[in-house]
Amino acid sequence: MITRIRTLNLVVTRSAGFQACRLADLLVCLCNRCTSSFQNTQAWRPAGRQVGRPALRRAVHFFVRDNPSPDRHPKLPNHALLTMNTSPILLVLALLSFTGATHAQSSLGDKVIEAGHDWLIGHWEATDDDGRTLHQSFAWDLDKHVIAMVTKNPRWEIKGMTGLNPEKEAEAVFVGFSNRGGAVKGRWSKKDGSPMLRIKAMSQDGNAWEGAVVYKKINGTTMEVQLFGVDDNGQLKESVETTLTYRKK
Repeated sequence: MITRIRTLNLVVTRSAGFQACRLADLLVCLCNRCTSSFQNTQAWRPAGRQVGRPALRRAVHFFVRDNPSPDRHPKLPNHALLTMNTSPILLVLALLSFTGATHAQSSLGDKVIEAGHDWLIGHWEATDDDGRTLHQSFAWDLDKHVIAMVTKNPRWEIKGMTGLNPEKEAEAVFVGFSNRGGAVKGRWSKKDGSPMLRIKAMSQDGNAWEGAVVYKKINGTTMEVQLFGVDDNGQLKESVETTLTYRKK
């Protein structure tokens, strides 16, 4: 793939598998080589002569020669070209912009909206059989890269975050903690088209519970929250243990 930055007359040719981290390595190499070259030439360079472009070209050459890459980071091809009618500083800024663009990934918000599950965002309330008010809230945070979640009833409260697993971009994971010293971790999937959070909870005294929570949309202001347990083999039970009706506030 060839990226052309015409205003700088810069052409960077790279293989399809070239990763953003390799560009970061190249930037470090460029900065080190240019600094060394500039210091070595200050004593003898003629007045008015520009310093830096030959050093940059040499830096790219040495970077390719001295940095063979493993398979997961294919090296910059030997035919990579840097043609510059600009200063080294502008070149570094251009490469920084290029690095950010190549490393862009879908956010959690993009995936949630694409799946049509953004209706969950907001504050929800329900009443249990004993007349107690239960609270569930979902809120975007960190530029929609995470969802902050709060589950609260009169006896306990859990706060946690859902975000994308960096090792598996398509996998949304949850980590939470309770006001009683417990911890919860989970992974999001679907059940019959509805969002499902498969969780493992551990209390402060070591008692464990495993199950799943399904959030089923009824309409724009109403949802059912279904609680499923697991059998002795760790498989979700077919029957629902508890169902609560929440309304958005």
